[in-house]
Amino acid sequence: MKTVVLLGAGGLGCPAALALSEEARARSLDLRLVIVDPDRIDRSNLSRQILFTEKDVGLFKSEVAARRTASEAVVARFDASTAPGLLEKADILLDGTDNFETRFLANDEALARGIPLVHGAALGWIGQLLTILPGRTGCLRCLFEGPPPAGAVPACAEAGVLSPLCGVVGAAMARAAVQIVLGAPEAGVLYRWDALRETQRPLVVARYNVGDMMAAAWPRLRVPIRKYAKIGGPENHARHREDPRPVAPVDPEPRRGGGGKRRHRRGGHRRAVS
Repeated sequence: MKTVVLLGAGGLGCPAALALSEEARARSLDLRLVIVDPDRIDRSNLSRQILFTEKDVGLFKSEVAARRTASEAVVARFDASTAPGLLEKADILLDGTDNFETRFLANDEALARGIPLVHGAALGWIGQLLTILPGRTGCLRCLFEGPPPAGAVPACAEAGVLSPLCGVVGAAMARAAVQIVLGAPEAGVLYRWDALRETQRPLVVARYNVGDMMAAAWPRLRVPIRKYAKIGGPENHARHREDPRPVAPVDPEPRRGGGGKRRHRRGGHRRAVS
């Protein structure tokens, strides 16, 4: 049996827990899901936290979510003091929390224990997903180095978040966890969705941060890393996908006269004309 620890039963955690429990049932996967969250349900949560109803307002999120998904609940905050106990039997860690300190703590604890980590985040119109295999792929610190200064990035309560986008990212987190269980994770690639522009962009995360080298001492996971792949296949959002390649500088307009050569483009190639 594989133990999956899900941090946060909010906008990302609810769809992730629901999708993961249903996928495990459909595939007959032997999974144990543990949902960790210290907060109670507020009426303002109901638009995006799909496991809760009006009758649940005031109850603990983790307990209600666990009851709806046949999982286990832990009413606790994930921090340095609780991490060892919460991750003692974890095989996969899903991070659906909404603050940078907890996200980087989850990253560091997963690396230190050799636990695969699925990171999800959503703010405003933007969502992202990153699957991390300790010692083999880049991590959050390879990408961002550390949390931003206080107040530099607005919180979800200030900037808001598109409710359907939470469902997209949460479902993708569940899919990533199932891929790890099946031995074919799409790891080391940051998937970024822009719901306003209707684009998605994958970005390969290089593993260069010295801090995650400590994970190399842990036994390596015996699972292959699938090469760069776009979610939904190459035909998905073909008209709207962003091109990650840098844009080449444009030559200035050639001067008229002076006997110089004018350059014309034909078929994407330059041709000099006297």
